[in-house]
Amino acid sequence: ADRFLDAAFEGFMANPMKVIEDIHAHFERPLTDKAHKTMADYLTDRPRDKYGRHKYTPEQFGFTDAMREELLSDYLEEFGAYALQQSET
Repeated sequence: ADRFLDAAFEGFMANPMKVIEDIHAHFERPLTDKAHKTMADYLTDRPRDKYGRHKYTPEQFGFTDAMREELLSDYLEEFGAYALQQSET
């Protein structure tokens, strides 16, 4: 298996168990029923936004789209990652 796997944050937030399963499959590591159940139970017990919603934007920290693209250009070129999404306004 490749030593690197790029997992998109958006995909993880949308379906974390699918991403975990994909990671284990990619690295040819077993995901036991017990581990799967433990993680699924953890996610069920702690739903997203359980303690309120937080929304942060790169702009709040002084980053522009151009700055992010420049900072991540080597990573994107090396690993062929998906294009950066335009930030939400």
